[in-house]
Amino acid sequence: MNNGDNDKHTIRDKWESAVLLLLPFLCIASLLRSCGGAKREEAADMAPQTAAAQQVMAREAGQKTAVRQNPYNPENFVYDEETGTVSYSDDNYESLQGIDVSDHQGEIDWEEVAEAGFEFVFVRVGFRGYGEEGTLNEDTMAIEYMQDAKKAGLEVGAYFFSQAVSEEEAAEEARFAAGIIKRSGVSLDLPLVYDPEHAGGSAGRANHLSREQVSKNAAAFREAAEEELPCRVAIYTNLYWENTYFDVDTLNNFEIWYADYADTPQTNCHFTWWQYTESGYVPGIRGRMDLNLWIRRID
Repeated sequence: MNNGDNDKHTIRDKWESAVLLLLPFLCIASLLRSCGGAKREEAADMAPQTAAAQQVMAREAGQKTAVRQNPYNPENFVYDEETGTVSYSDDNYESLQGIDVSDHQGEIDWEEVAEAGFEFVFVRVGFRGYGEEGTLNEDTMAIEYMQDAKKAGLEVGAYFFSQAVSEEEAAEEARFAAGIIKRSGVSLDLPLVYDPEHAGGSAGRANHLSREQVSKNAAAFREAAEEELPCRVAIYTNLYWENTYFDVDTLNNFEIWYADYADTPQTNCHFTWWQYTESGYVPGIRGRMDLNLWIRRID
C-alpha cells in the first residue's frame, strides 16, 4: 500500500467527517440570518408608519392640551403703595379696579366706594351648604348690594358659591341664582360666575369630584343660567383648580375670574378678572377686602 494515498484518504475522510459535523450548524446559522433579514425588512417597512403615527398622536395631544394663553406681560403690572392696588396697561389692554362682596361685609357706603375709584363689583347672590343636605341659601345682602352698587355707578356682576356634586345640582344652583337676580331688578353688566370650591375641610360635600364632573357641572350651570337670564357665565378658578379640576375645553370656552395672591399672575391660561389680594382696604367698607383687576381690551 502506498503511504501517500493512505494519507490522502485519511485527510479526505477527516474533512468529510468535519463537514458532516458542521452541516447542522451551518443550516441553523443560515436560517437565523434569513429570519433576521425578514425582521429587519419588516421593521424598515413599519418605521415610516410608526413615525407618522407618533406625529398624529403628538398633534392630537397638542390640540387636547392647548389652553388659550395668558396674553399679559408680567412687567406691566404696577403696584401702588399708597392705595394698595395693582394696575395693568399695554398697547392692547387697560385695567379697572373692583371688589367682590358678600353679606360678611355688612353695611357698605357705595358712593364712597365709587369715589375711591372702584368701578365694578361681583356680588355673591347665594351659596349651597357644605353638608350632606346641601341646601340652597340666598346671601342676605345680595339684592341690596346689587341695587345700591348699580345706583352708585359701578358695573355689577354676580357669583354663586357652589357645592354641586352633579349636573342636576349645578343647574339647580343656576336657576336659584337667576331668581335672586331677577328679583333685584338689576341687569348684570358682568357675568354670573360659577364658583366651585373646596369647603368645610373633609366635610365639604364636593371636595372629591373628578375633573370630568367639575367641568360637566360648569357646563350645566351655564346652560341653565342662560335659559333664565340674558347674561354671560364665567368661572372662578385658581392655579390649583386649573391644573386639577377644569378640563381644557372649559378653560377655553368660559371667561375666567382668576384668584392668585402672588405679585403677578402665575397662570399660563387666559383670564379677564384677577382677584389679586384678600387683604385690601376700600373706603366705605369695614375690614379687609378682596381686590380685583378687570383687564379689558382697548379696542
